[in-house]
Amino acid sequence: MRLRHQVELTPLPRAWVEDLFRTAQQTFREIEERDGSLSLDGQPVTVARLTEGVHRSPGALYTLQDENGQHTSQLRLTAWDLESLRLEVSSAEEGLRMETKLELLQPRTPRTLRASTLLRGEGSWPLLRSGEVGAVLDLADWWASAAGLRKGEDLGPRRAPFQLTFRHHLARGTASVAVAPGKKGRWQVTVTARLHGRRWARPLVPPALRIARTRDRFRTALDDHAKQWNEQVPALLERPPHELREELRRELLGLTPEKSPDAPPPPDTKG
Repeated sequence: MRLRHQVELTPLPRAWVEDLFRTAQQTFREIEERDGSLSLDGQPVTVARLTEGVHRSPGALYTLQDENGQHTSQLRLTAWDLESLRLEVSSAEEGLRMETKLELLQPRTPRTLRASTLLRGEGSWPLLRSGEVGAVLDLADWWASAAGLRKGEDLGPRRAPFQLTFRHHLARGTASVAVAPGKKGRWQVTVTARLHGRRWARPLVPPALRIARTRDRFRTALDDHAKQWNEQVPALLERPPHELREELRRELLGLTPEKSPDAPPPPDTKG
């Protein structure tokens, strides 16, 4: 089954995206470690703890935890240099284990982002909860396409800058996301998806696909995502860079805006 739909999105400026990547990396560099405990600006980082290796070095393993101190997942730094930044994240939920690999090429001025997630089902019917999802985003190609610097014949699904794949024991599929200049400075984004049933399961797959992956639902889902994007991104871009940096710090420290040391004191209600 082949599905195709087109939407228009508010663009993210390249400089804004690259600054966001640099801010995240610089914030991580500023985190200090002592006996496994992490701190930022002299305050404890509540969302993570070093459990193995040397902080900020390849092989370092961090245990991530929620606001209640419960362990949620583990993150391992496998590489961080001028060529690439690579992370591995593992987590488990009831009946499911997830292993994710992330790679960012040329971290200072990001060129390519790769991600893959392996899902392993446990308990009864584990194969139905197992599969693999992958994604590759060529940022250099995306910016060139968005600016109209690539020729039309280069914008086919197989050459699109954003590619996704999934594999399951019942089905497999691919999706490509191409971008071109749209109206009023927006991105014109074309999503093309192809779904295939496994040979032995093909008699079972078509009815399920007709129910869950009809063209109308595919288009509606993309239109809804586009609407949310176009409502939220403009407000995000209007925020000054220092606000985003402070929000990242608050997340790491487990602080709400009201608890931030930079937040203004509550008003004096005493008469």
